[in-house]
Formats: sequence, C-alpha cells, structure tokens
Amino acid sequence: MKDFKVWVEDIKPGSHVGKVFIITGAQSGTGLALLKILYPTGATIYLAGRSPAKMDQAIRDVAATSPSAATPATLETTRLDVLWDNAGVGCPAESVTKQGLEVHVGANCVAPLLSVQELLPVLCGLKSRKLVPRVNRGNPGNLHTGFYDDEPWLLMLFLKTFILYETRYGAYTMLFAGLSPLVGEGDNGAYIWPWGRIQPIARPDVLREGVGEGVRIFDLLVLHMEGKNIAG
Repeated sequence: MKDFKVWVEDIKPGSHVGKVFIITGAQSGTGLALLKILYPTGATIYLAGRSPAKMDQAIRDVAATSPSAATPATLETTRLDVLWDNAGVGCPAESVTKQGLEVHVGANCVAPLLSVQELLPVLCGLKSRKLVPRVNRGNPGNLHTGFYDDEPWLLMLFLKTFILYETRYGAYTMLFAGLSPLVGEGDNGAYIWPWGRIQPIARPDVLREGVGEGVRIFDLLVLHMEGKNIAG
C-alpha cells in the first residue's frame, strides 16, 4: 500500500494530453472518483452510463470544481488508451435486467463483455502504436459507494466505521491497473488488489485457453450477449 502514492502523484495536470480514456459507470462512486483524478490531465475522457442526466451532472460537477489543465485540439474517435470497465451493481432491489437476465449477470458479466467486444477494433490498434494492451481484473476494495444503498442503517453504521474506505481509494486501484508503469505485458490477466498491488489470479485454470470453466462461462456470456435464450 505504501507504493501507490508514488505513481498517483505522477498523474499531474496536463500529463495525458492526447490520450483517450473511457470510464463506464462514471456518474457516481468509484467511476466518478476516477474521473475527478483524470479530468485535469487533459485527456479526452468518454463516460458511459445508463442515465444521460446523471452523466451530464457528473460532467458539470467535475468541470466546476476542477478546471481542465488542457484541452486536446481534436476529438479522436479511432484511438483508445484505456478502457475502465468500472460499472457494476451490488444488491439492487430489482432482480432482473430489461433483457431478463439476473441483474448481477447482466450488469457485472454480460455488459463488460459487450463493451470490450464493441471496442476491440480500437483496442487492438494499441499494437500498431507499439503499446502493450493490458487486460486485468481488479478488486477496488471495500468502499463506501452506492453498492450498499439497500442495506440496513445499523449495518451501514458498522461498515462505515470499521470496514469501508473512501471511494477515492478504489480509483487508485483502477489507476494502477490502467496507467502504472509497474504493470507490464507479463502481468496481463493478473488480479489487481487494493490499492495497487499485482497478485496472481486465484483460479489460473480459468485462463487456460480452450479448457476449463472459463471457456464454458465465456461461451454462455456470448450467448446472453447475442440475445439468445438460454435454458438451464
């Protein structure tokens, strides 16, 4: 944990002019905390979320409190440096998505896969610029976000007092995964722990090509993504 401040402090105003980032779920929680850190860097940042009104409000709030240090001269649509697939759900009251999927599967599994599939042509363009594509998963940590909105107040009092950290710490984890020079090509597939530590995945079998539960789950998610009915 002591090392994360070293590279976070390197993310200075104007330090990422010309780069293009996408943050999903940037209207609140960890995504919004990440946006607040990245906004002054001068990068072009696209926000993705379900509520245009909430996204617009997030942009106004961040722009009002943290004026951008620089504005890219042109808006690049064929370049993408980092995709932070941050959006997710905790324990919402609704049990299924509009597509009829269990909400955790729809929001936390199918949606990230869909966004990556749609952006693959741009992501693959990283290699043409001699950059190393990173594909990592991360645990943002125990954070006080909207994940706990439906929990009883007494439980929340306990969690906020003893368990949960400020949301910005989750942004540190994501910044590490996407921008830290400590994460290289050999770390692809690694699991990023709070607040910026590289750890091997606990189930390496799911990463083996062509075998294991990882293949079965991926195929199942693709079918859901394509809107096909799944039985069993």
